[in-house]
Amino acid sequence: MRPITTETKLRVSGTPKAQPRAKARCVNGTAYIYNPSSANSWKRNIRQTALEEGIKKVPGPVAISLFFRFPR
Repeated sequence: MRPITTETKLRVSGTPKAQPRAKARCVNGTAYIYNPSSANSWKRNIRQTALEEGIKKVPGPVAISLFFRFPR
């Protein structure tokens, strides 16, 4: 099966946030694992922009190239 090659560009405004690692804690002998929510607004911004541009989920593996521009 030949790979499908499609190029899509998406410009997302905002300050990028790193995805934090999962955290764990123990309460009364029970372990709880959770993901900190510090990057949720950034991920929501990307998702909303992609939906507005009509970008759909792609089945299977993808290659991605990222370019970030930060204010000085």
